[in-house]
Amino acid sequence: MSAAGAASSSCVVADRVALIARAAHHTPAQVDFSASVDDAFLAEWGVEKGTRKLISHEERGAILSRLDGESYKCNAGGSLSNTLVALSRLGAGAASPLRVGLAAATGSDALGDFYTAKMEKAGVGIASSPLAGGTTGTVIVLTTPDAQRTFLSFLGDSARLPRLEGVKGAKLLLVEGYLLEQAETADEIASVVRDARAAGVLVALTCADVGVVRSCQAAFRTVLSAGVDVLFANAAEAAQLAGVSDAGEAAALLAQSVGLAVVTDGSRGAHLASAGVRLHAPPHWTEEAPVDTCGAGDAYAAGVLHSLLNRASLACAGAFGARVARAVISRNGARLRDEDAAALAATFPALARAS
Repeated sequence: MSAAGAASSSCVVADRVALIARAAHHTPAQVDFSASVDDAFLAEWGVEKGTRKLISHEERGAILSRLDGESYKCNAGGSLSNTLVALSRLGAGAASPLRVGLAAATGSDALGDFYTAKMEKAGVGIASSPLAGGTTGTVIVLTTPDAQRTFLSFLGDSARLPRLEGVKGAKLLLVEGYLLEQAETADEIASVVRDARAAGVLVALTCADVGVVRSCQAAFRTVLSAGVDVLFANAAEAAQLAGVSDAGEAAALLAQSVGLAVVTDGSRGAHLASAGVRLHAPPHWTEEAPVDTCGAGDAYAAGVLHSLLNRASLACAGAFGARVARAVISRNGARLRDEDAAALAATFPALARAS
């Protein structure tokens, strides 16, 4: 089933979106602790700047104690959670408001309660139960004066695949690529994808990270062959999967395996390919420079999915994705604000008609 076919047959405004997610690096079900530090702090903990390092429970406690009294923020983290929040907020004003649910492995601890409360306040319900006696994962995000970010990840029980309920009653299933870091999950996810497709659910997959794609290509192929409708990748991730460096060509090649391939390419815009149709969507930007590009791809995915759920054309999906991305990168922070979402949703009908 192509993405266009899915949109025409089943992608009305959804009354529920089911999602399957596991936290690995900067993903759902991990609580982010973000702090500004100097290079000496990184040297103190033996961390290479700009990298990601897995840490133990004891190391997490020691580092957070060391940061105590510093200026840092705590939030429910994850690139996929950014997409979910944006999708929920874009659909909030519809006649049948979009209901978004997230299945993620959280522990039965204070951080798990915090994560759940934050996501629910942002409009995303938690569709899985806390793991009894489990610990919630965290990412300590350390930003140095040169704007480089270093990640210290404590997975806790977030690496476990949560049980997902209600897929067959959903309109959309969004699967996060980080799940495929665990080799044993590929077949299980593929089974969920096949069941969802058989029930008429639109299935989308994010690539997560170029390192994950590079090391887990067999797992990605397993899930893609199960019947993914929409694949989201950035240019580097698409190049790894397709074996070509040109983003547009990579999108066209990947579309031979999925209904719709969406490849974002930074300031060069995005490429969307489906059933022999290839479209370049330029960025929705003017002369001013982006303020903060963190979360741009997450926002773009939300704009595309919102368009598909509302039976819009491919051209509309590309253009609206660019508008949602612009709303995020024109200010600090990785999430779409409620007021920006409302303004974007108000412009969507006219854009859909024009496209």
